[in-house]
Amino acid sequence: MEFALQVLHGWLGQEVEVTTHGADGDAPVSALYARGVLSRDDELDESSKTIVFTLTSKAGEKTGQVFLVPDSFRGADWLDDDEEVLELRSGVIWMLISPIDDS
Repeated sequence: MEFALQVLHGWLGQEVEVTTHGADGDAPVSALYARGVLSRDDELDESSKTIVFTLTSKAGEKTGQVFLVPDSFRGADWLDDDEEVLELRSGVIWMLISPIDDS
């Protein structure tokens, strides 16, 4: 989880997009696409050590959240060596998170 936290903390304040897919190539239970500026929230539950990141639109509206739960976290790595796309594996849902370059 340290690698995932390091990458996500490096992207704080940047606009990112988050998509989901199912574990091992399976379809996700529910599809998600969210885009927004990444910020870190306080831990939700002191006993579970859940870490929450929030996505906020440029208009200031919450567009999504990413929860890192230690008990279900299965790993993180770069999806592709040529792009900055972080793949988080947690339970049956895997997330792809990437910074957006609007330049």
